[in-house]
Amino acid sequence: MIANIEQNLTEMNQKQRVFFRGYWITKREMQILITLTKGYTPIEISKELNIKRSTVQTHLHSLYDTFNLHSPQELVVLYYRGKVKEE
Repeated sequence: MIANIEQNLTEMNQKQRVFFRGYWITKREMQILITLTKGYTPIEISKELNIKRSTVQTHLHSLYDTFNLHSPQELVVLYYRGKVKEE
C-alpha cells in the first residue's frame, strides 16, 4: 500500500513538472518564466496568472536558485539563448 502511494505521488509530481534546459521546474515556474519573457513585471504576472505577488517572487527565486541566476533579465536570456554566461 505504501509503495502504491509513493508511486502515485511520484507520477503526480512528474506531471506537474517540465524539463527545461537540463532541469526539472514546475509548470507554474514555466508559466511565470514565459510571461516574464513577454515583458511582464512581477506585479503584472501576478495579475495575469491570478496569484499573489509574493507567490510570483517565490517562484522567481526558485528559478534563480535552480539556474544559479540573479535577475529577471538573466532568466529571459536563458530562455532565449539557452545560456547566460559565456564559458
